[in-house]
This record gives sequence, C-alpha cells and structure tokens, in this order.
Amino acid sequence: ETDRRLSSCSAESGMFSNRADETKRLAAVADLMDRGQILQSIALLRQPGAAALGTAGEALLRDLDEKLASVDSLVAHMDAPQIWGKHHGKGMLLWHYTEGNMHHFKAEAILDVPPMDMLVILREWDLVPTWNGKNVPQAIVVEEQSLVSLRAASELYLPSPISNRSNIFDAWGYDFLERSGVLIIELRTTPESMAAMPQELQHMEAAYFREGTGIRLTPLTSQTAPVPGGKPVTADRCAFTYTLSLDPGSLHVPSWLVNVLITVIAPFVHSQLVKTVSSIKGEYAARRKQRQRLYGPLGKRCDALVARQAKEAAPVTVDVREAPRQRRGFFAAIRSCCGRSSQRGDSQKQSLTGVMPA
Repeated sequence: ETDRRLSSCSAESGMFSNRADETKRLAAVADLMDRGQILQSIALLRQPGAAALGTAGEALLRDLDEKLASVDSLVAHMDAPQIWGKHHGKGMLLWHYTEGNMHHFKAEAILDVPPMDMLVILREWDLVPTWNGKNVPQAIVVEEQSLVSLRAASELYLPSPISNRSNIFDAWGYDFLERSGVLIIELRTTPESMAAMPQELQHMEAAYFREGTGIRLTPLTSQTAPVPGGKPVTADRCAFTYTLSLDPGSLHVPSWLVNVLITVIAPFVHSQLVKTVSSIKGEYAARRKQRQRLYGPLGKRCDALVARQAKEAAPVTVDVREAPRQRRGFFAAIRSCCGRSSQRGDSQKQSLTGVMPA
C-alpha cells in the first residue's frame, strides 16, 4: 500500500508544485507516520518537487531527521557489547550497569508467538496491570497521538521501605522492516510529558525514562525454508530486546540491591509475559480487533519479510541424478562382461610374472 502511494506520488508530474500540493504531500506523510513509516515519509518529502515545501514541510523534515538519528542512537546503544558486559539469567537474558545515579537495563528473549501478539501487549499500555499488577499497579494512556505513538503514565512498584514512583513517557513506534527487518519503539520522559502527569499520580515522586530506552521487535519464523505447495512461511516467532535507562530522581539505589531485585522480579515478569502473550484473549483480543488498521497490515508485512528471508536463505538444490544409461541387449551385455573379465585376467598375469602376455 505504501509503495503504491509513493509510486502514485511520483507518477503525477508537478503534483507538489504549489502550496495546495504541499498540503497533499504533508497529508500523505501524516498517513505514513500514523503507521510509523518514517523512512518512506522522509523519501516522500525529498522527492523531486521538495523545493516547493514551505516552512511547515521543512520543519517536519527536520523533525523526522532528528527522530531517525535518535532511533539509530538507540539501536547503537542496544548493540554495544562494550557497555553491557556479561549477561545473566535464563530464558530471558539480563544486563545491568550504572552510570552515576542512572541505572541501565537490557533484556532479551525469543518468544514463540507472532510479533503482532507481542506488539498488542506493548501498545495497549493501560492493560499491563491485568498481568503485571504487582510491578505496575497503575497504567494510564494519557494521549494517543497516532496508531503507533502515545503518551502514557504508570505507577512503578518499589520494595518497602522505598515508596512507589510515578512515571510518564512519550512513545514513538517505527516500522523499519524494509531497511533492517525490525520494529522499533522509542520511549522517553520529556518536559511536555511531565507537564501532563495524571492527577492520581502527582503525589508520588517521579522516575524518568532517559535516552536509550526502547524496544526492538524482530519477526522470525520457525520454518527453515519454503515448501512448494506447502504451508506459507509466516512470522510465528519474534525476538524481543528491551533497554531501559532509568533515572530514579532523588532516590539513590545501590547497584547490588538492583541486581538482587532484578534476579527476583525478572523471572516472574518473563513467565507472566509468556503466559499472557501465548493466549491473546479478553480485552487484548478486543483491542487488537479495534485497531485492525494497525495490526492487520503490519502483520502481513512481517509475514512477507520472513517469507522473503526464507526464500533468499533456502539452499540451492542441484540435480545430481545420473544420466540414463543406454539400454543394451542381453547378449551384448554378456559379451561386454566377458571382455572386461579377460582384460582383468591378462592384467593379473602381467603383475605376477612381470612378462607381457603373448
């Protein structure tokens, strides 16, 4: 659908040559960004005719370039082995290090569920207490800016005698399936989000999600190669990477205590997550149906990605069957065998006597 729109935009000569056409271009970009397709949005703004963009278009392009740079920085942070060191944990791998008063966490797991089943758990933030209420007693969606972007708040559990903390963040979802084969969600507490803290959480001290907080979802398949006439290759698995750069504010938590806490809490969260995501039902199923405009097309894009990857990775088969032998008559075959036997006998005589046969 996106490619069709881009092709349509390219095909119409001079489509964006005036102010009215700029409005159309910005509307097309807004439609792409509603599904997190930032690369396609930038490409559309930079197509021939981009010089006609006014102040609004240029400002939007700068904003998208900044968002793209921020995502690239997040991914580099996720994949920097020199800062994360050795992991621990089973099932879900865990990392933790401190930087001043800041705590940095990383978690990785492979889940045997389609990526859209995992995405619905992440996107429908206000439902988190239904399966993780011990650690997130309250979760509130403050504002939905698009299908893939929202502002959300929560109450975060901390063990006694430390009191629970409030948190609010902006989340931006991005579709990088074509470039990198992944979906990215970036999370961050911003001054604008802090000003929108829900009243029921304002009495708590706040903790903050800083730069480096985000989620990467990688579609996978359990099928090693496409089978002609068999079941289509689909994204029935996914890899999940989560990094959290947590600023606890005025609270100082020693690193050793954090390590103890995550070794206790993380296995519980992992087991509850697997249990929930393995059977999407109830309100999660209703939300998925309600936002079919997001989950439907994006799920198909994930399936197409893994099908293409499986096809490209499929081994090349070579036909090594022998060419059919020329059929001979019965007596011709007997004469041939007798001739070979006679030659072998002469050869043996030569090897034994060292004299050429007469």
